[in-house]
Amino acid sequence: DDISSIRDNPNIKNPSFFIFPNPPFFSPLNFLRFIIYHLFGLNPAFYRLANIFSHLFSTWAIYFLVGLFFVPPINFFVASLFAVHPILTESVTWISGGPYSIATMFILFSFLAYIFSSHNKNLGIHLFSLLTFFVALLTFEKIIIFPFILSVYEFTFGNLKNNWRKLIPFFGISLLGAVYLVGLFGAKTVLLQTYHYQEPGIENLLIKIPIAIVSYIGLIFWPKNLTLY
Repeated sequence: DDISSIRDNPNIKNPSFFIFPNPPFFSPLNFLRFIIYHLFGLNPAFYRLANIFSHLFSTWAIYFLVGLFFVPPINFFVASLFAVHPILTESVTWISGGPYSIATMFILFSFLAYIFSSHNKNLGIHLFSLLTFFVALLTFEKIIIFPFILSVYEFTFGNLKNNWRKLIPFFGISLLGAVYLVGLFGAKTVLLQTYHYQEPGIENLLIKIPIAIVSYIGLIFWPKNLTLY
């Protein structure tokens, strides 16, 4: 993927690499790669540094985030484990895994800003939380679930009854993301048939998702059979 999307991609030098004629119109990740290309060419080290630094910022964000709920040194140990856990290898060392680490950084910043805005009643910090969520969603579409995470936070640690109005803009952004993803179904179907030579069908998610979750939890505690994928 690194070869086709970066090294052999003739569009990486043009603004069309990160500005699209159709939604979502702009790709923060491709914009970053566009800047790296014009500063450092195709040296892979600088593309990989983007993942490494975003992972570092995520580690710091987790340190402060966990520190809001638990006394030290619990936040230090949690952040340290996140920093070096081998299950995160793909998102840090694989250049095309950049959406994972970069979107994680932005969503953690958004979560921290949301908590601070709730404590300080600061509109500017709340708007920053919305902005970083939007950037994260443009980077990686699975961040669409973030408003539900905020709802769980408000229900568990906050005050959902008083703060539900603050969640409406987040759900609005997620709704736009959902409409965009639904619009991709047709293109994904064509890609399956023409590039991967597979016929689209309906999978039983009630079987696949529990197996996947159990597998991931097992790899977190004992990554014996961990692979790049």
